[in-house]
Amino acid sequence: MSVYGWRRGPYGLDGSAGATLGGRCTVLVVAHHLAAATRLADVVELVERDRRIQVAYTEAPSSFLSVGVADFLRAAGGVTIPWHQAVNTEWDLAIAAGLGALEQLKAPVLWMSHGIGPGVLAHRWAGFGRPVTQPIVDLRRDAFVAGGRVIPSVIALAHDFHRAMLAEFCPEAVESMRLVGDLAFDRL
Repeated sequence: MSVYGWRRGPYGLDGSAGATLGGRCTVLVVAHHLAAATRLADVVELVERDRRIQVAYTEAPSSFLSVGVADFLRAAGGVTIPWHQAVNTEWDLAIAAGLGALEQLKAPVLWMSHGIGPGVLAHRWAGFGRPVTQPIVDLRRDAFVAGGRVIPSVIALAHDFHRAMLAEFCPEAVESMRLVGDLAFDRL
């Protein structure tokens, strides 16, 4: 790591320096919390098998549940970079299983649920205003839509009934949804 907190590697402006393979793609894995990091580990192992793909990991700053994420990423042995470097580098793809700050990335984003699928209601804030319908944590419109755009290029969900849930809470994102199944269930 340099004095400025910028980690050199086969990505970014000097990414071709020392490269031994041509046609290389760069993939950024964004871990928001430990549950997301473990879900991503299931998927990323499939990508890392291809030597033409350079994978780097970063920890998103948007989760208050990030305890243990940095240790998990280091233990996985992957190249980890700081968030400020991740958002200032262009990537061929970013993969995330958590929400928040994804609009800062310079990459098409593949988003997947970090568990068996959306189902947990978001916490309702205390206060005196009239309560409204609680959104589902993994399908919050404010996390999927920013600046007049749907942030993820692809929203990978495990079951077809999730499409109806997504349509209820964030109809703009339905066209980005792809039914991909559940890797953990398939493995069992």
